[in-house]
Formats: sequence, structure tokens, C-alpha cells
Amino acid sequence: MKNKICKKHKLPLKRKCFRCKKLLCRKDIFKKYHHFFCSRKCAYLWKIEQNKELRKFIKEPLNTFTGRFIFYSSFLFLFFISLFQTFQTLKFPFFEIKKIYFKKIFKEEKDFLEIKKIQTNEKIVCLTFDGGFYANRVDSILEILKRENIKATFFLTGEFIKKYPEKTKKIAENFEVGNHTFSHPHLTTYEINKRQNTLNTISQIKLIEELILCEEIFENLTKKKMERIWRAPYGEENYKIKSWAKRIGYTHIRWTYDTRDWMGEENLNFDEILKDIISKKELNGYIFLLHLGCPSKNEKFYKFLKSLIKELKEKGYKFLSIKEALKYHRITM
Repeated sequence: MKNKICKKHKLPLKRKCFRCKKLLCRKDIFKKYHHFFCSRKCAYLWKIEQNKELRKFIKEPLNTFTGRFIFYSSFLFLFFISLFQTFQTLKFPFFEIKKIYFKKIFKEEKDFLEIKKIQTNEKIVCLTFDGGFYANRVDSILEILKRENIKATFFLTGEFIKKYPEKTKKIAENFEVGNHTFSHPHLTTYEINKRQNTLNTISQIKLIEELILCEEIFENLTKKKMERIWRAPYGEENYKIKSWAKRIGYTHIRWTYDTRDWMGEENLNFDEILKDIISKKELNGYIFLLHLGCPSKNEKFYKFLKSLIKELKEKGYKFLSIKEALKYHRITM
């Protein structure tokens, strides 16, 4: 029997998507996890479904009394053995061991999902610029950064990339780009009740679609890979949301200092903000949040950015992109 022909590419349909079984030609194939899929989305959804099946398989033996007895007995036995060995090795009182152990566990988990500050003794800082709605600062910011030989990281939305393709290409030419979702949606109820509870309209699939779509638009336009770092719109995130993003390799990058520059010159005193930053005793590992535009004038913002770079340079700080700075990041006890 002859192979069917792809209407789009006029090629034989020789393979099937490993998840949805859709017939594929060689130009439609997306290879991931040692299988062939019809799209990046289908590949990630298959991975998530596999994880669910694995968890179900592990839980099945626990449905019987014998299975539960064996499991919990083994767990307690191993727990007390490891606890005894810890006592023998460290020779610390129990409450000290508990304090150190749990502090380390929670710190590692937190850093695994999110970075708010680069934990380092090195004099390094990171400038990050979010691009969601406006782009009237882009050209001037790029000019300042290039003239001062400053490395920085830009977090762009998919809609920003579609609306400003030429500006996006200029950014991607010399700077690191992270994911800011496709449509810049609200993810939690923070705007409503000041709590970071996940909105009913936001699911794991919705978030993954937002990240993947933004990633694909950027890579199709620039032919470059987007870094596996992201920033939640409006700073709305929680453990669940960050863990969803981490399942497809994204680490959340928050910030150490928010300049609130999106509010515009009429509502901000940039001199006071600069004074507040410079007055801090130590800025090692600080991540600064700035934006690529706002509805108002920007002359004072440009003066502020130049002064910030000048002051930090004079204090001996080096400007790095997030990816470079993460090489210095360490988990502190």
C-alpha cells in the first residue's frame, strides 16, 4: 500500500506522532525524549502523562494492607538507620541536626524553582528588562548598554515579539532573552485579594502553552534558542506555578530590587531610587527589574540608567547576564 502524501509539504507520511498518532512527514517531525511527535506541545504533554502513569504505578501496591505495612516498615527502618549514621558522623544534638537538615532541603528546593538573588560573595549584579506592552525605550537602552559594554537579560512576551519583530532581533543579536509568557496573563489572585492563589483559569496546560508559544515565536523569528529562564507577569506566582514551569525546564527569575520604572516619570523620583540603591551596604548578586517602555516620557529614566551603571561601576560591580551570574550562585546554609 502506498504512503499517503502530506498536503502541506508534498512528502510521504511515513511516521506517526508517538502521542496522538497523527501521520507525519519528515518536515513535521519534532524529536524529543527519543520519540517522534507532531509538535513540542504534544511532546511535553506526553511527558507529563507518563509521569502521572508512573506515580499511579508506584501507588498501586499501597492499596493493600500488606503493601502498606511493608512500605512503611521499610521506610521507618531506613529512616532510623540514616538518623543513627548522622549522629555518629556529626555528633550533634538532635535539634541541631534537624535545623541544619531541613534548612538545607527547603533552600535547595526554593533555589531549584526560583532565583531572587544570586547568592555570591563576588561583586556582580544583573540588569533585567521586561518587555510586555511598550517598546519606546528599546533603542536607547540598547545604545547605553552597548556603549558601556554592559551585559543584561531581557524577558519578552510572545505578543511583544510579534508586535516588535525588528526590535526583538536587535535585542537577541547581543543579549540574553528569557520567557515572559505569550500574552502576559494574570496567574494568581494577587490583584484581587493580595494573595498568591492560582486563578481558576490557570492550569498546568495553560501555563505550558503560554511558555512554549512564546519560545517558538522567538526562535522562529531570531533562529536563536531562548534561555530556559522565565519571569511571571506582574510578579504573580506561587510554588505550584513555578513547579509547572520547571517540568519543562524553566527556572523562575524574580528580582532583588524593583525600580518601578513602568510607572513613568510623573509618578516616580528616579533620584531617590538611585540614592536608595547606592546607600545599600552590599549589592552582591542583586537582580534589578526595569522595563522596555512606558506610556510617558523617558528622559529621566535614561539619565537614571546611565547614573546607575556609572555608580555601580565606580563601586567595583560587574554586570552579568542571568545565565553567566548563575555560575556564581551557591546555596547558603
